[in-house]
Amino acid sequence: MVLTDVWCSSGALTPDGSLVQTGGFNDGERVVRVFDKSCGKCDWKEIPSGLVNRRWCVINHVLPDGCQIVIGGRRQFNYEFYPKTMSSDKAYSLTFLAQTNDPVIENNLYPFVFLNTDGNLFFFCE
Repeated sequence: MVLTDVWCSSGALTPDGSLVQTGGFNDGERVVRVFDKSCGKCDWKEIPSGLVNRRWCVINHVLPDGCQIVIGGRRQFNYEFYPKTMSSDKAYSLTFLAQTNDPVIENNLYPFVFLNTDGNLFFFCE
């Protein structure tokens, strides 16, 4: 059962078809929620501190290895990965988001992200 606020969260499907949803509002801003389609009695599993930073109006994108990159969010000029591994349990600065930010209109929410065929990510913000 989803117990935290999912407003302005983001999500993406894993290679096995499970849905991973990240962030949200208030008590949901650092939560990762997983809906595992392979279970017998399907329900949401919440991971309360699944994200390093607060994520509201964030974007997820699946990478070639099946993990997800979680980019941006309100006043978050960084990215992180899910699921966490020993080498990816932190957030990484993304200078582009800070340089293109307009605090008056709060742009850069839900950045657009595309995985190119060469494995590089292309993204842009409004």
